[in-house]
Amino acid sequence: MQEPPLTAGAPPGRVASWLPFSAAIASTLVLVLPVLLHPEVQLFYRDTGRLYYPLKKFIAERLRAGHLPLWDPWTEAGVSLLGQVSPGIFHPLNLLYLALPFDFAFKLNHLLALPLAASGTYWFARKLGASPWASAAAGIIFGGAGYLVSTVASNLPYALGPASIPAACAALLWVCERPSPMRLLGASTLLALCNYSGEPQSALFAGVIGAACALGLSQSDLEPGASRRDRLRRLGRALGWTALWGAAALALSMPAVLPGGLRAHASKRWSGLSDEERTLFSVHPFRLAALAIPLAFDDTDLLDGRMGQTTPYDEYLSIADRSSFADSICLGAPAMLLVLFAFLTDRRGRWLALGGLVLALGATGEALGMQAFLFRLVPGLGLFRYAEKMLGPASLLFALAAARGLDASLAGSKRAALGLLGICAVAGTSSLAMRLWLLEHGRAAFEFLVTHGHRHRPGAALAMIQMLEQGLWLAGSLAIALGLIALLRTASARKAAVSLALGGACCFAAVMSYASNLLFVGPVAILSTPSPLADELLRRAGPSEHRWRVHVDDRGLPKTEPRFAIDPRTKGMEITIDMLASQTEGLSRIEGMAPYFSLLDDTYNQFLISALINSDKLFGARFLYTTATESKSLAAKIGFESFRGGWLVENPLRPRAFLVSRVFVPPLEDLLPVMADPLFDPTDAAVLSRDDRALIGAVPHGPPGSATYSRLAPEQIDVAISAPARRLLVIGEHFDPGWSATIDGAPATIVRADGIALGVSVDAGEHRIQLRFWPRGLTAGLLSAVGAFAAFAAAIFLAHQRATRGQVPALH
Repeated sequence: MQEPPLTAGAPPGRVASWLPFSAAIASTLVLVLPVLLHPEVQLFYRDTGRLYYPLKKFIAERLRAGHLPLWDPWTEAGVSLLGQVSPGIFHPLNLLYLALPFDFAFKLNHLLALPLAASGTYWFARKLGASPWASAAAGIIFGGAGYLVSTVASNLPYALGPASIPAACAALLWVCERPSPMRLLGASTLLALCNYSGEPQSALFAGVIGAACALGLSQSDLEPGASRRDRLRRLGRALGWTALWGAAALALSMPAVLPGGLRAHASKRWSGLSDEERTLFSVHPFRLAALAIPLAFDDTDLLDGRMGQTTPYDEYLSIADRSSFADSICLGAPAMLLVLFAFLTDRRGRWLALGGLVLALGATGEALGMQAFLFRLVPGLGLFRYAEKMLGPASLLFALAAARGLDASLAGSKRAALGLLGICAVAGTSSLAMRLWLLEHGRAAFEFLVTHGHRHRPGAALAMIQMLEQGLWLAGSLAIALGLIALLRTASARKAAVSLALGGACCFAAVMSYASNLLFVGPVAILSTPSPLADELLRRAGPSEHRWRVHVDDRGLPKTEPRFAIDPRTKGMEITIDMLASQTEGLSRIEGMAPYFSLLDDTYNQFLISALINSDKLFGARFLYTTATESKSLAAKIGFESFRGGWLVENPLRPRAFLVSRVFVPPLEDLLPVMADPLFDPTDAAVLSRDDRALIGAVPHGPPGSATYSRLAPEQIDVAISAPARRLLVIGEHFDPGWSATIDGAPATIVRADGIALGVSVDAGEHRIQLRFWPRGLTAGLLSAVGAFAAFAAAIFLAHQRATRGQVPALH
């Protein structure tokens, strides 16, 4: 079902098999080795430092202790990691934390996405009929794509997920070539890795891209006069294997998918994206020019080293004053020119280019209407935020189209090479002519940009002109370089192999022009050194673990002098860590309350904002630290002191578990107004929904009794109580349906105390209450995965038995 791969000009012998592939991998090593070989620096940018560094540190700690990390006690008053999906705790790369020092393993966990992307794209391009050197060029383009490298630096799942797509799709085509249970198991496992990476949207895109390629290839190598029956038979065969591939991958990834899916189903996300979420992190249509032109359209804040400087991106390309999701989306002028050539001359390349274009337009959100079309076309896509993420699979499709264009031009006829030469000449001279125009008419361009900018900042206009001049120079020079390679190809029909290799080198030069500075690193001390705020809180209150929490309202940035920062990015991360922003408090061994994960508990978040004082009482917040201007008046009411650019409120040490004898259902079952009432004290009374109130039975008024809290592990809480009568035990831990309870070994029911905490009804007397956490859906997910492996094992065994019987000669 596959076209014979193009081999024109491919080097003979072993060189043809390993040299192009090695070149693709080597191109990513050039990017990652400078980060790996310097132990004094660490990846830190955006969510990498704020979320994944502390999260992976906790995961590493639990894995090394021989435990599966299911519940994170450091954040959000406790949160289910599988319920969030993005931590990716079942991904095999987490094994790095068992074998290597944490900081080195953390780098590898991110950086391996690039060689994974390059190798998978090489394989995928080969399955689509590209020659070895053209496939290497595709690997170089996608392995060094601006979107992918940017997300490697800033958000692990959104890099690791897209990087897993090409290998999964290539494996499907491998199955369709010669189906077998073993091949299907391998292909389904690779697709399941997209889910295990913590990015299920990538699995969805892999399914769509893989299915489209498998169905398309099933028809491409049929004879022109093939009957309709033959076409339908081949189509049905490809469709069947594709369906098995997707279903098996889903079954194998259920341990990661089901707990997160159940949490998403219970959240607002399941009802669809809000108007704000539809535009959140979408790409300005003008920014799509960055696919070919480096630098000018990137989201960079390093113009002059001063924090707060308005950048060209802020001034001209930001939507609703938001930063971009990926600092760069560039693929380089050579790649995009090859995509254009493939679109004009190659049937497969045309479909790949169109697919990339549709996704790139979809990345603009609602600006061009393509996002709404894709939401209707692809079931389930509307559940995922951040339109800009579509640029991951778009970059892959463009890379594959570029490989087709490279073969069509440099491994084809002399006329084809001349065609590429003409396209490159027009593009190169146009880019350089635009640069010359900017140089000659800089004043007019400057005034135009100042007039049409969001804030009319002259500095941003000047920087935009300078960066555009540099970007046009690079794009034009690389376009001319690719044209010269095409010219070389026209000079000799025997230079195809050299021309293809040089074309790949030109693509690599383009990658280095924009990607070499995207893997932002900072001093590892920023992440490993306790902040002055943490030192002060620990000095005042002693160890935090299992005793007290801090509630940080980080909606503003305090004005503090950096200790380690040398540029705006590292300064921003240092301030985030210094103020114990959500997730980072765990680095200082301090438990926090503020949420940060993507699948928020909306009720918890609303209570934290509207009923701050009582939420702090409920969850044992020893300190409130706020930098938000609107919180200053509240801090003043409850007593605060100024500390490191913010306001610090110190509370008495509160118990993590306590008994209450007053339990009631508020009017209309609206718990929030009661919790927000300053006269209400959650340590003295509890509010429940009508259903939960019916579950616990009567609770007579009187002395509450005593409770002694102990915690053996994040997923295990023990409470010894002495109650004079029936009481409600309230545990200051974030409610999750995965918690279960026993009283003296007998199963007990857990209810939502005050809408957001754990509650257990207990009878009079002395009892031992044990609470254990096991994510809802994990058991079913594990059974699904085990069942799928068992089915594959049986199918592989039966296939082996049939093959063995077929090899035994018949006895006469």
